[in-house]
Amino acid sequence: MMKKVLLRIFLISFALVFISSAGFAADEVQLISINSANKEVLMTLPGISSAYAQRIISGRPYATKDQLKSRKIIPASIYEQIKDRIIAKQPT
Repeated sequence: MMKKVLLRIFLISFALVFISSAGFAADEVQLISINSANKEVLMTLPGISSAYAQRIISGRPYATKDQLKSRKIIPASIYEQIKDRIIAKQPT
C-alpha cells in the first residue's frame, strides 16, 4: 500500500516537472527580425518559401511586422502563422 502511494507521488512529481519544463522551453523561442534575417533563416518560418523570403528581403526596411501583410509582401494567412515568431527590429 505504501509503495503504491510513493509511486503515485513520484509519477505526479515527474509529470509536473516535465510539464513545467516544456512550458519554459516554449517561452525561449527566438524571434526572427524581418529587417536583418537572411533568406535561409526566413525560410525556417512556416509557409515562407524561397520566393516569399526574397520578397521580404526586397521590401526592407519595415517599420512594423504587420507591413508584411499591409504591403502585400505575403498573404494574410501566412502572416497569421508567423506573426508571433517575427519582429521588425530597427537598426541601431
